[in-house]
Amino acid sequence: MTLRRIMQNSVATLPDSGSIRDAARLMHQNHVGSVVVVGRDKKSALVPVGIITDRDIALAIGDEQNFDANSSIKNVMSPNVLLCHEEDGVYRTIQNMRDHGVRRMPVVDKQNHLVGIVAADDLLNLLGKEVWSLSKIAKREAENEDWLERKKAPKSELQIAH
Repeated sequence: MTLRRIMQNSVATLPDSGSIRDAARLMHQNHVGSVVVVGRDKKSALVPVGIITDRDIALAIGDEQNFDANSSIKNVMSPNVLLCHEEDGVYRTIQNMRDHGVRRMPVVDKQNHLVGIVAADDLLNLLGKEVWSLSKIAKREAENEDWLERKKAPKSELQIAH
């Protein structure tokens, strides 16, 4: 399954001229834990240039000496944002998240234009549903075995069972 099928198409974004306060407000308004920092390419399409997370803001607040909510998000964002492509598979994305210690990845198309975001929670939700579906296989298999046993049973046993 590709990320296109499970990614969130609506992405909270800010230009790199935004403030930490702007990012926090956007996260609060959209009930999300990250804001993708974007620039524009020659076609004016959004291109990810960084990401700021609720954790980045919390760590900045923890450093009370240097914290100013009106300062630029450039001061706390991760500029080397790890991207994934809409055609990437779930397994590869999970590996990348694990290998790089990130929970959210902006999703881009072939031109590196922002098209969505995928979070570890999205992947957990998908995998949870798949595990549930797998658990139904055993139940179905048992039902099939019961049906076969009843079919093989002599008619006299079937009559007794009714």
